Amino acid sequence: MTQVAELLLEEGRKEGLILSGKIFRVVRECSDLTNERIAEEVGCSVEEVESTRKIFDI
Repeated sequence: MTQVAELLLEEGRKEGLILSGKIFRVVRECSDLTNERIAEEVGCSVEEVESTRKIFDI
């Protein structure tokens, strides 16, 4: 893998962690929000919310 590809992959991981953290925080603050509402609030897709909730079992 080239250095550029490695940097892009690492950047993607960082962005994923940041997004997961935002979703986790919103769910913990107000667990009765729908996945659609969380996605709107965080600025991501519903699928990303569903995936994060499944990973963290929240």
